[in-house]
Amino acid sequence: MIRLRGWLRRGLSLALLVALYFIAGRLGLLLAFVNASATAVWPPTGLAIAALLLFGTTLWPGILLGAFAVNLTTSGDVLSSVGIAVGNTLEAVVATYLIRRWASGRAVFDRPQDVLRFALFAAALAPTVSATVGVASLELTGLAGWSDVGPIWLTWWLGDAAGALLVAPAVVLWATNRFVFAPERLAEAAVLAIAALTTGVVIFGGVGPLSVYRVPVAFLTFPVLVWAAFRFGPRAAATVMLALSGIAIWGTLNGFGPYALGSPNESLLLLQAFMAVAAVTSLVLGAAVLDRTRTEKRLLAVEQHSRLAAEEGERLREEFLSVATHELRTPVAAVSGYAQLAQRALAANRSDRLGDAVDSIVRQSRRLAALITQLLDASYVQRGQFEIEPRPTDISAVAGWALEAARLADDGRHQWDLRIEPGMSAHVDPMRWEQLLMNLLDNAMKYSPERRTIAVSLERLPTGPFSLRVADQGIGIGPDRIGHVFDRFYRAHDHQRLSGLGLGLYIAREIAERHGGGIQVSSVVGEGTEFAVTLPATPPVSMEPPGHADDPDWTRGSRTRGRVLVIDDEPDVRMLVETVLRDAGQIAMSAENGEEALALVTREPPDLILLDKLMPVMDGTAFAKAYRAAVAHPAPIVAFCASRDAEAWASAIGAVAYVGKPFDITELDRTVRRQLSAVPR
Repeated sequence: MIRLRGWLRRGLSLALLVALYFIAGRLGLLLAFVNASATAVWPPTGLAIAALLLFGTTLWPGILLGAFAVNLTTSGDVLSSVGIAVGNTLEAVVATYLIRRWASGRAVFDRPQDVLRFALFAAALAPTVSATVGVASLELTGLAGWSDVGPIWLTWWLGDAAGALLVAPAVVLWATNRFVFAPERLAEAAVLAIAALTTGVVIFGGVGPLSVYRVPVAFLTFPVLVWAAFRFGPRAAATVMLALSGIAIWGTLNGFGPYALGSPNESLLLLQAFMAVAAVTSLVLGAAVLDRTRTEKRLLAVEQHSRLAAEEGERLREEFLSVATHELRTPVAAVSGYAQLAQRALAANRSDRLGDAVDSIVRQSRRLAALITQLLDASYVQRGQFEIEPRPTDISAVAGWALEAARLADDGRHQWDLRIEPGMSAHVDPMRWEQLLMNLLDNAMKYSPERRTIAVSLERLPTGPFSLRVADQGIGIGPDRIGHVFDRFYRAHDHQRLSGLGLGLYIAREIAERHGGGIQVSSVVGEGTEFAVTLPATPPVSMEPPGHADDPDWTRGSRTRGRVLVIDDEPDVRMLVETVLRDAGQIAMSAENGEEALALVTREPPDLILLDKLMPVMDGTAFAKAYRAAVAHPAPIVAFCASRDAEAWASAIGAVAYVGKPFDITELDRTVRRQLSAVPR
């Protein structure tokens, strides 16, 4: 049934095309003056091109049959009728192919450049096929003499070209462009129609002296064409052009208008040449106006989208600033408050109250440092500066130390189920690997109620990679939220007012993916959440991650003493480090910038230098260069700065180690003693 309907529809389409082509052809051949089969007015060309553009080239048999019927009823010669029909069919097929291939197909009248291509393909190139084949058919069958070949070919070609330019645009544009009735423009459209008709009859229709005396004022049609194109677009321009053409043809044949100057055929040739130029001009203008309108709409849409995006960005920025301000101020307020309590306890000689205050200060300081690190890491990710420096690492050992730190911070609030296989190695950045694990552990502790179990496992999968799993028995994540947990600044349980910036999981995913691995999450609301991280496997290695290996001197309790110079522009930091060094048995000196330090090292040469990066007068980079140039046997330098690129800067200045700020005093003490022990005596 469906196939039958398709064939029926196709048959009706072919029949309709044959009928329309036949009627238009018979009307056109009423104006055949140089030969019964050649006319300067040939609407079927435009009708055929429009039909193939709109409905496909499979309708070519309709053109063939229609053209054959027109010519057979005109000349009565079957052979010439077949030849002419073949030429007309090839003309339409060639024009359609070129338009679809190079001029946007059915949308050919939407852009000025495509209109010009249409004029080239449909009105210049394709008619040469029909004219050449048609004239050859007439000549071979004896229906035209050799002396008439030139005039017949020119008439045939120009008639087809004008038909393509006048009929095809109107048909295609009315068939493809949805008609939108605008009541506010109805009056203007009516005035335009009246103006177009008036212009046509005044110039070509025999009404008034201009057309009667054939005054050469055909250019007066351009204002109304420009009006139609500029105000109403290509469809109105094509319609007005077609109407003016009909009036002009009637008037010219009756001896009116500027082109009724010679024989009827010569007059029609001149008229069709003018109409073709006017049609191309008005269609190009209409397409330009349409193109400009579309561009304005696109720009308006882009502007609206940009404005909405800017508003959304501003909203997110304000929301983030509100959260970040709260999250950063909370530990700062705690540190400040407990520090004041410690001051009061000292003033009141209440040493029993110092322990809790100091513990809180240390805890909140670490929390503040973690928040700042997350913000910095997120900004580096966005700028493409998030660095990973993988090397063979004992990931079991790093995981063990991270878990120990997390359990100490947890202070017994949760139960822990740990399954860490020892001695496993992978090619990772040890600092980033520890950061990833700490972010997952912090997330588990935050969203899991007290006394619930947090399970952590690290194992090698049978397929080769390593698998890290962190599971909690917390509140879980809903299906509508789980897809966003790795988004920047997204907090799945923001409604519960839990602390955090929404960056920990975002950074964890970046770390996993930049190591060539991945991270997945699964969750059941009310039962808990599990994060699974996979890392590519590497051959086993034996190594001790920096900063965590046992120091032999520390084990024995002995201390390597020396003269240590602290160069830092912050007085409180200098005082703190000097205190730590003196408590560890070192001889501490300090300078607030590189220039002051250069003067000091000439008087009291140090055994080790702790060097800050950013300082006034002379920064750390300039000091390192000047110091090594001025001293024959310079002391080793330990980079001591708050920059996120502390490790890279340490390497750039030739430092033997680095200590990042904020720092752990035990780590600082260990680093100083290790480096002093390596100094030749």
